[in-house]
Amino acid sequence: MALKFPWRRSIKEQLDEHRCHDEAVIRKYLLGVMATTQGCHATHLEIGGDDRQLPSDGAPVRCRVGEEWYDCPPFPLRIRPGVLAVLLQMAKVPADGAFPKEGAIEEDSEGTCLRWRLRVQDEHSPCVLCAIST
Repeated sequence: MALKFPWRRSIKEQLDEHRCHDEAVIRKYLLGVMATTQGCHATHLEIGGDDRQLPSDGAPVRCRVGEEWYDCPPFPLRIRPGVLAVLLQMAKVPADGAFPKEGAIEEDSEGTCLRWRLRVQDEHSPCVLCAIST
């Protein structure tokens, strides 16, 4: 199964720009990933850990559909702190304070209600989202 992501090239280009720490662009990227994976009935979504061992500058993103894991388009590793901050904001979890952090994301994105439970073990671990059944 191939996952098709809805954003235009401009979002990818904006994420790739060295100066991109724009919360609106990061939020649009995350909403696209969550909407696409939820639409494919993914049960889990892992959004980039701070892995300095990666061969490239891409932070991994993957989702689980059934028993299979699928790679999603990565984002530049250098914006990972912004990605973590936006996810915590979306889950209404304070950025300050001790880890682990948990919260629920319930967002309307173009008529689709996105519902995910967020868990972040520490500032270097992947952000793990589990689908909330309706």
